[in-house]
Amino acid sequence: MKRWWFWMGTLLLVLVAGCLIIPLGASRISQANCDKIQLGMTPTQVIEILGEHPLPTGVERGVWGDLYLAWYDDDDNRVEVRFAGQSGVTEKVFTPTGLSLYGQAKLRIARRIDAIIDAIWP
Repeated sequence: MKRWWFWMGTLLLVLVAGCLIIPLGASRISQANCDKIQLGMTPTQVIEILGEHPLPTGVERGVWGDLYLAWYDDDDNRVEVRFAGQSGVTEKVFTPTGLSLYGQAKLRIARRIDAIIDAIWP
């Protein structure tokens, strides 16, 4: 009878750990979506592919009036897009995360625990 409780506790621990480590959904920040971005696209068209820009205040204007936007996901993958005035997209770059699988799991766990704590204690 005591072993039953041990195995149920172990199973519960594995399920909770899995929920903390496994990504909740597919990220829009990927090489495939970066490849969908075509030269000449407008910022609105790029936003349809990558989603709303998470940091609208992080927009930088270059010397020639270029607009640079970067999208990040929870695993630190990044898509950077350069717009040149009315010409639309002139450059795009996908940069995969530099984190190891352990680093990604650690980051996911920390973010999920923070979200749980924020939900419990607002």
